[in-house]
Amino acid sequence: MERNIVIVDPLSTGQELAPAFAERGVRAIAVMSMLDTPAAVLSGWFPENFEHILVWNGTERGRRVLAEHLRQFDPLAVIPGSEFGVLLAEHLAAEVTPDLANDPALIPARRDKWDMGQAVAAAGIPTLKQFRAESVEQAAAWIEQEGLGGSKLVLKPTNSCATDSVHFVEPGGDLRTPFEAILGHTNITNQVNTTVLLQEFAEGVEYIVDLYAVNGEYGLVDVCRYTKAVRYDHADHGRTGIYERVDFLPPDTPEVPELFAFAQQVAKAVGIRNFSAHVEVMLTAAGPRLVEIGARPAGGGHQMVTRLATGDAQIQRTVRHLVDGEFKPGYDWLRHVRAAFLTAPRSGTWRNGDLFDQVDGLPTFDCKHIPYGTGDVVPASTGLFDAFGWVVFADPDLEAVEADFAKLKELEAQIILD
Repeated sequence: MERNIVIVDPLSTGQELAPAFAERGVRAIAVMSMLDTPAAVLSGWFPENFEHILVWNGTERGRRVLAEHLRQFDPLAVIPGSEFGVLLAEHLAAEVTPDLANDPALIPARRDKWDMGQAVAAAGIPTLKQFRAESVEQAAAWIEQEGLGGSKLVLKPTNSCATDSVHFVEPGGDLRTPFEAILGHTNITNQVNTTVLLQEFAEGVEYIVDLYAVNGEYGLVDVCRYTKAVRYDHADHGRTGIYERVDFLPPDTPEVPELFAFAQQVAKAVGIRNFSAHVEVMLTAAGPRLVEIGARPAGGGHQMVTRLATGDAQIQRTVRHLVDGEFKPGYDWLRHVRAAFLTAPRSGTWRNGDLFDQVDGLPTFDCKHIPYGTGDVVPASTGLFDAFGWVVFADPDLEAVEADFAKLKELEAQIILD
């Protein structure tokens, strides 16, 4: 009997799902949540991997018709392939494969950052102060009401992803400029930002905690430490979420148990019972605080580097869960892995495109992606999708990784832009 899997918006890292299922004899059916694939992830769309490709027309009636059509395939499950497809995948799962659906009452909390924070707070989990504003005046009134006039703030869209339009404002700084840069603009998911989320800035160390759930039981897939930078547009505000590096942590790292326990609480609070969860956590002096959670596999090439560090990843766990009924509680450890991001301090024409050729010869070098060359115009780095490039280092010896990373940063300082 033919077996099928439905993948909604199999873009970004989700492009790996169909080939992984094909290796186990499972056919993939793609459902696209929009007619136009967002440009930021268009390079990750491989239609040849799918037996059928269906496109939702954006209406509730169209979703019901789509669900009825999908039932004919008797799929193993309906899963999101990227952040873009989370909402539609969650609704379709509830209608097509209800035994494997997450809590249908909490679907908005698995996509909208405001609803997400509200659900976590309702579960009694300590949260950051936050507010969803439709105008600068509303935002300013909330800041005064909460006594945050002397605090750092973060502004972001409520429903975008991948550090899109995440702004940092110094205490008492200019609120209007970043607010207006978000409100009314189309984000990278092709949706117009009708509101802006304000959050108090959390001082601490940021982590990724990736989970895989099977029937309400959570397995730990990987834990990473983020290092990000703030790039100032003006004296009192700038763009945050600019990645510098991601470091994978061995499972016996002291902070891992606390982070795992917190991530499980959050996943339960937003109703995730099955499949992947990508949790971003700030570990503050007062304890862990949620930045946001994604009800889908970690994106941006994270599956590849997770396999490099641990020999496993959320994509593979998804296949083994649905084909073999497997649940794995923790992760193994193979080597230290650091994904290092290169940034352009400003836009300009790159004049020394051979600068990073020597990186390939470093002892712990694994792979790199630098999409520009001499003479190319590169944008100023503001987030994940416009990074200058990235390099992955991997080795059992952390000191060797550190040494090669230091050499990379020396080269990065020599980028010439006109």
